[in-house]
Amino acid sequence: MEKRILVQTDSYGKVRIEKGPKIYSVGPAYASTKVWVCLGADTVRILDRQFHEIVTHPRLFGSECEESMHWLTYLPLIAKKPRSFPYSGLWSHLKPSLQNAFQNASWKEQKQLLHVLQKTTQEVGFESALQALTQSVEQGHWEEDAVVMLARIYKEDPMPSLLSLSPHVPKVPPSTLSLDDYDALLSEAAEESSEEGVS
Repeated sequence: MEKRILVQTDSYGKVRIEKGPKIYSVGPAYASTKVWVCLGADTVRILDRQFHEIVTHPRLFGSECEESMHWLTYLPLIAKKPRSFPYSGLWSHLKPSLQNAFQNASWKEQKQLLHVLQKTTQEVGFESALQALTQSVEQGHWEEDAVVMLARIYKEDPMPSLLSLSPHVPKVPPSTLSLDDYDALLSEAAEESSEEGVS
């Protein structure tokens, strides 16, 4: 059974439950507005005024000051301020290759990278978007359409596997390419053509 209460978010898009020490993120899009907070036994669900779920947090207990952050809701804001990205909770999810690429990029390139990550995340989810962007950056190209297409592949099959054939399919011995056969065939055709011309 959940307890539902209406709470005002702060200017950062976070809520404090009943003036307690626990803080839960909602998202910058919901800054300084009222949201529904549903307190469950182990979870805290946050809904908008129309009762659409925004985010779910694990419930925090105890008297110490703690904060539960759902960083994905802040990705649009981070995309506008790329210098803040390494200090967010999303940074630790990046592979070293992507971290290095971001740190070595210009401010404009950093904004472009985060824009692609944000748009791809909206399309297929964060994990698939991150896999696709990492591979694309490692290969030296990360156009948005290409990253989205690759992310869709990762979403359908995160670990693409090799095609396994039925044991009833006969094994085909390996073949080698030899141009000698083609040369002999062409020579034979040329001889036949010359003979026809003579006759």
